[in-house]
Amino acid sequence: MKNIIHSFGLMLAIVAPHIHAADSWQQITQKTQPLLPGDEIQMLKLGPEKGHVFVGTLTGAAKIENGVLHPMKQAKDLKVWEITQRAAGGLWIGHSKGILLVEGDRTVPMLTGVNVSLIQAVGTQVWAIAKNESIDRNTLMQAAGDDWVVEPVFHGLNVLDLVQDSKGMIWLVIDGDGVAEVDPAKGAAAARRHLSRMNITGIMTDSQGRTWCGMMSGGVMVRQGEEWKRKLDRENTAVLSLLEDGDGKIWAATSGNGIWVYDGTDWKGLLQDEGAVNLMKMSSDKRIWVSTQRRGGLQYWNGVEWNVSLESPIPLRGLVELPNGALLAGSVLDGVYVLGDYSIKGE
Repeated sequence: MKNIIHSFGLMLAIVAPHIHAADSWQQITQKTQPLLPGDEIQMLKLGPEKGHVFVGTLTGAAKIENGVLHPMKQAKDLKVWEITQRAAGGLWIGHSKGILLVEGDRTVPMLTGVNVSLIQAVGTQVWAIAKNESIDRNTLMQAAGDDWVVEPVFHGLNVLDLVQDSKGMIWLVIDGDGVAEVDPAKGAAAARRHLSRMNITGIMTDSQGRTWCGMMSGGVMVRQGEEWKRKLDRENTAVLSLLEDGDGKIWAATSGNGIWVYDGTDWKGLLQDEGAVNLMKMSSDKRIWVSTQRRGGLQYWNGVEWNVSLESPIPLRGLVELPNGALLAGSVLDGVYVLGDYSIKGE
């Protein structure tokens, strides 16, 4: 891409047209494949085995193994937000009413009555974010055998998100009070707090070791070494997610103002008339894929121009890439879309 993009000026001059025909995506819904537990996709996630994908919907969950769809009967009629492989075997399933531990024929309900949106291995421990809907507050929990207990170091903090960066460090987003950095090898007791009293909405560590934090308003903060500096301070909507492209540029997706791209000197706005960016991912061929609230569907930046890949008024919620380069995308209403050499059939 470096020999294609001569300047940000050229990029912005040609960003508007969508001149290529949409790609041929295969759509999988309950109508075409009754074993899909629902058409309202909440999560798509690569499984631990090559070619495996986990699917969470508002009415259950499924596992796709090399193109074969297996519904998870234990999760029937549950709103499933998270599925994580358990180190000792089996699966953790996070849903709107707690956690299921599924181990062979054994299913154990846990954390009954709370909404579990995220489950993550942190060194030798497993953490989960559990939300008490009645008071709209999250608690960070840790697995303890067939039970879960409050993580003591972060007791009393409203933990909004948990992210593992490219170096393996764990970052906790604390409501209204910055982030906590955890080295999984050292554990929570050695956690470091950053950006106190700031509202953080997205986080990423780039190839240079810099940590970028998107904010509720006021752009992003970036840490290089031990120093934090503010960037993009003219942005007043939330920076929801960040990524680094193949040229080392930083992309920031916002909740109301499209995308900003940083070339190391200046920020340039893209797709700003399309409002909120629901999804932003980079595929292995270094294309940047996005789905926006106003346009829906999927479009990608190929280094020269934007191309519409999937025409749909419905925004996409998830995108995963299989080892052979095939893409699976999850719609908030229209099931799963497949692009490339991959098909999905019933078991």
